[in-house]
Amino acid sequence: MNKYQHFGVYNPVLGAMESYIIATEEQDVYVAALEREFHFDPFESIHLEYSFKFLRSDIDFLSKNTNFEVIKHFSDPRDYFIDSLWEVKK
Repeated sequence: MNKYQHFGVYNPVLGAMESYIIATEEQDVYVAALEREFHFDPFESIHLEYSFKFLRSDIDFLSKNTNFEVIKHFSDPRDYFIDSLWEVKK
C-alpha cells in the first residue's frame, strides 16, 4: 500500500522545482540505519529537494564568474534541458 503521495511544484521566485512527499495516513517509520523511528501525521510533508533551473546564459555567466570554463553543454534534442561539464581555470 502506498502511504505517501509525491507533490512537486515550480517556485518562480527561487527558479527551482520543489519536491515533497506527503503522508496519506498516520504512520510510524523505522529507519534501521539510524536505529530510530519517526512518526508522521496525515498530510505531513517531507521536503526532498530543490532542483534549480538555469538558462544557458545563466550557466555561462556563473562559470565565467566563478573561475570555471564550460567544456561542453549536453542537451536534449529540443534544448529543454542542459547538463554542463565544467573545468577549473588555471
